Amino acid sequence: MVKLFHRAATRGMGVAICQLALMAGGAAAQAADKAKPPPDGKSAVLGSGSSDLPVLTRNELRACLAQQDKLTAMQADVMKEQTALEAEKTAIEQQRIALKAELDTLDRTSAPAVDAYNAKSAEQDKRIDAYNQRGAPFNAKATEWKDAHAAWDHDCSNRRYQENDLIIIKAGR
Repeated sequence: MVKLFHRAATRGMGVAICQLALMAGGAAAQAADKAKPPPDGKSAVLGSGSSDLPVLTRNELRACLAQQDKLTAMQADVMKEQTALEAEKTAIEQQRIALKAELDTLDRTSAPAVDAYNAKSAEQDKRIDAYNQRGAPFNAKATEWKDAHAAWDHDCSNRRYQENDLIIIKAGR
């Protein structure tokens, strides 16, 4: 019987997000960095929806944007590994079907034929073991991404920020 690794931890993954590490600073620095509404009072929201949470300071916005970029890279890495695992799983299943068909027609009275089949079967078992060994590290990486996404959602998603702060950050100041 073929035992295949199951990636239940990765189902339903959307946009990758990682844990936010807000920049620490003294009370004076925080007070000086408080987001001041521009004269026209324009603000936007990270994520979707609206929020009654306080407006992000410029440093908090900078940290949220940096984390969002890191999380996008994490997502790409997780998705690349998931694609590779799915391709390997498909190849293993195809090999299993071929071995089953070969077993159905195997001349069990021929020692060389039985030995050849057993060698193929042992190779299939090694391939399955290698596939299953990749599962735990992948699940750990996917869980890390999922936890980081939840942290970013908590700290950054649906937080308002001043559009002028975003413009300043993108300008490199």
